[in-house]
Amino acid sequence: MPTDLQILKIDRSFGYIDVDGNGAITRDDLQGLGARLLTGFGASPAGEQGRRVADTFDILWNTLAAAADLDGDSRIAPDEYRASVIASFIDGDRFEPVFSPAIEAVLALADTDGDGLITPQEFLLVHEAFGRSEQDCEHAFAALDLDGDGVLSREELLHAARDYYTSDDPSAIGNLLFGRLPAS
Repeated sequence: MPTDLQILKIDRSFGYIDVDGNGAITRDDLQGLGARLLTGFGASPAGEQGRRVADTFDILWNTLAAAADLDGDSRIAPDEYRASVIASFIDGDRFEPVFSPAIEAVLALADTDGDGLITPQEFLLVHEAFGRSEQDCEHAFAALDLDGDGVLSREELLHAARDYYTSDDPSAIGNLLFGRLPAS
């Protein structure tokens, strides 16, 4: 049984993925999110990174649609999304195969110098693609930078994303992946 915190995070993430804000997630939303990321980083959709982002977001759509679009209308409503994320990530252990490839593609794009670390500016560009504010980004970055070295490792970010989508611990650092959560 999911907690109120888990439901809050799931519902909040729906809004990040529903790029056009029409109340449903479609393939176009995921393609739009990928396009925002590519634009933010000045990457070409035809380049290697652009194709990787597009391909992984397409796979993510297919996986989400197969699990959540139960009525087959090519739209995932908020209740369908919530039920699918709960079944797949909270009651099941499908986070890695579903979200990890997309997260890895985003991190590869964001890591502009290939050093395996995400700077505050790179993190800001990712946050902007998800429609988050600079203030949310700064708060999230500070919370996730556990060692205070001014950069985030891919491992720190993957762990934070997993926490965000699965953890019921109110003090889990991953809860802050997209900035402060509203009071529940």
